[in-house]
Amino acid sequence: MGDDLLVTNITRIKKSINENSSNAVLLKPNPIGSLSETSAAFKMAKDAGWGAVMSHRSGETEDTTIADLAVAWE
Repeated sequence: MGDDLLVTNITRIKKSINENSSNAVLLKPNPIGSLSETSAAFKMAKDAGWGAVMSHRSGETEDTTIADLAVAWE
């Protein structure tokens, strides 16, 4: 799981795919900045045969956006 190594960054994910240094990505929409970039990271990971896990970062909320994305993208 390339968590802090990849930080939902498609450039880092691509490098990790090429180096075979991970097999899954923890997707964090907040640090990358947009849902579009998060979606691109998800697609890249899935196309490489990787697992992908949505993360809400730290803290709790009643907002269901992350859960909705996890269901929609799976």
